[in-house]
Amino acid sequence: GREYTVCVGTTKIIDPDIANQIVGAIRAADKNVWLSAAMELESPTPARGTFIGFIIVIVLLVIALTVLVVFILKKRRAMLAKEKTKLIDPMTGIGNSDYFQDCYSHHISPATRQLYYVGYIAIDIEKIETYFGMEQSEELQRYAASVITDAMQDNDFAARIDNGVFAFAVMAPDTDRAVKTATEVINNLNAYNKNYAEDNGVLFGCGLYPLDKQHTPCETAIYNARQGYLYTVNNKQTVCVCDSTVLDRVSLKSRLQKKISSALENKEFQIYLQFVYDVGTKKFRGAEVLSRWHSRDEGVLSPSHYIEDMKTAGMVDKLDFYIFEKTCELLSIWKGTTLERIQLSCNFTRTTLSLPTFSESFEKILGKFDFSPEDLLIEITEDSLVDDSAVAYQNVLAIKKLGCKIALDDFGSGYTSFRDLCEYPVDVIKVDRDIVTRSSSARGHAVLVGIIQMAHALGIRVLCEGIETENENQRAIDAGCDYIQGFMYSRVLPLENASDFYNRHN
Repeated sequence: GREYTVCVGTTKIIDPDIANQIVGAIRAADKNVWLSAAMELESPTPARGTFIGFIIVIVLLVIALTVLVVFILKKRRAMLAKEKTKLIDPMTGIGNSDYFQDCYSHHISPATRQLYYVGYIAIDIEKIETYFGMEQSEELQRYAASVITDAMQDNDFAARIDNGVFAFAVMAPDTDRAVKTATEVINNLNAYNKNYAEDNGVLFGCGLYPLDKQHTPCETAIYNARQGYLYTVNNKQTVCVCDSTVLDRVSLKSRLQKKISSALENKEFQIYLQFVYDVGTKKFRGAEVLSRWHSRDEGVLSPSHYIEDMKTAGMVDKLDFYIFEKTCELLSIWKGTTLERIQLSCNFTRTTLSLPTFSESFEKILGKFDFSPEDLLIEITEDSLVDDSAVAYQNVLAIKKLGCKIALDDFGSGYTSFRDLCEYPVDVIKVDRDIVTRSSSARGHAVLVGIIQMAHALGIRVLCEGIETENENQRAIDAGCDYIQGFMYSRVLPLENASDFYNRHN
């Protein structure tokens, strides 16, 4: 009939949930256990009472430990499940960026590092979303995840690391095998919607970066592989191995991007000339003005090293007008000399030609110099007419109104609209080199002849560019072209060598 009080003490750091579960377990314990213990405590033998008290303490500890172990196991399973969820991309069901980094750190050992290639696969997903919507974009990425993971072997791993971007790491005995695996993957990916890819140029590409003995951080490996991918985009390739040559080019590009602005201010861009041969007179009738960057640190650089970066930086119009002004200045200097009969041509990018202020800037520069505007041929690319046709059309008309000639560059490279050819006041078309090289076949020759005859019927003169061999030269002449430009007749010459070259060959 007596009451006994059982006290359970805990430290302050105990988890409240654990404390509550222990108290609940003690209260829910079998009452017979407590009754038996209480009866034993009534024994007059102190030693036995002490023993029974010890038993009670043991019972309490066992209950508490059992509850604690069960709680910890449950919590650990929940944490593991949560951590696993953090590594999964919810859209595709494959690993995400954290998963890839985890695998990169734990699966690639020093012994196998040289056998691994890190791949970067991507597509212009924004264009997909714009034209087809989010649902189609997600479906494409789920398909891509399936194709990429199916290509992985036991020691490989892959993940979706960004929207429209996948990374993978494959073991391969050599570069050829790695490239073969990546190429098969890309071909399967681009087969998903082949018609759309071909019509709109939205294709998957892949950059591969071979790991070496040194421990390359995961972020660096992905960055290097991405440079290979960007190379495939710019050069219309499928797979690019990002070796030391590509990385050197990336390093150079980064350095040049920082120097472009100061290079314009310091007038480091110089004009070069490539002469144009007149088939009728068998003499040089004109020359195209080209730019070269005389970098103080990198040497003489061709436009392929800086034009795209200048477009990105929004400075290409400054270069265009700078070269245009130098061309006008040269024509003014040559007036009254033996070089006066040379017609010079210079290029304007579509970005510049589409500026609303183009005609105003053009006329202002032209008015600063004294020469016949007919000696100036303005070359515009075919895609200039597509970029902003309304603005471009008005600017082309302004050029013609000022007395200058218009040439349509890279004719046949894919953008030409015959309607534009009829409507725009074009004086010369420059047939793309690819059309000339393909004229070795009967069908290719018929295409070249047809282009020239059509142009002549419209009162347009024809220049075949990129002529390098005697066979190409003869095919162009036989097809009826008026002018020829290429290494067969003239290299790209520094301005100081141009007059000597012209006088020597004319």
